[in-house]
Amino acid sequence: PETLVVELTRLHRRTPGAASNRHQNGLERRHFTDATGWLATAIATALGCSVCVAPRCRFVEYRPGAEMRPHVDLAKSVGWWIGGDAATTHTWIIYLSSIPAGGGGTTAILANLDGTGVLDAVHPERGKLFVFPHRTPHAGRPLLENDDIQTKLIVRGELLFAEKGGSLLTPS
Repeated sequence: PETLVVELTRLHRRTPGAASNRHQNGLERRHFTDATGWLATAIATALGCSVCVAPRCRFVEYRPGAEMRPHVDLAKSVGWWIGGDAATTHTWIIYLSSIPAGGGGTTAILANLDGTGVLDAVHPERGKLFVFPHRTPHAGRPLLENDDIQTKLIVRGELLFAEKGGSLLTPS
């Protein structure tokens, strides 16, 4: 809902960027911890099932021309939450800004890591939640230079479809 996007945007403004990676390749990353679980609860509610959301999250701000090259995401340990050696299996992204059609900035789902073979492209729309397996090759396509577009802003993190106690769930 819009209230979540507003709260996340406020949090982004208050969260300092790391001096070592400010505007690295046109991207700015800001890290935060969802210590109280308010964001994890919102994600679980949106998905309609129990999930274990890793508490470390990142804002990523794309400037015009910036892109995230093809990659796969890494799993994060969540054994502390559900026991054992459990690790996250999926990445979640919430888009905090919309990009007009033709403005670039899509999240491209790829057939492979060389950047070719686009299987799908998710267009940035404010408030959209996108979840996909870590092993899925993907890329943040360049945000095009345009007077109407200043930045693309997302918040992202990792999750596991599981309940406390280790019962794994199948995403619906």
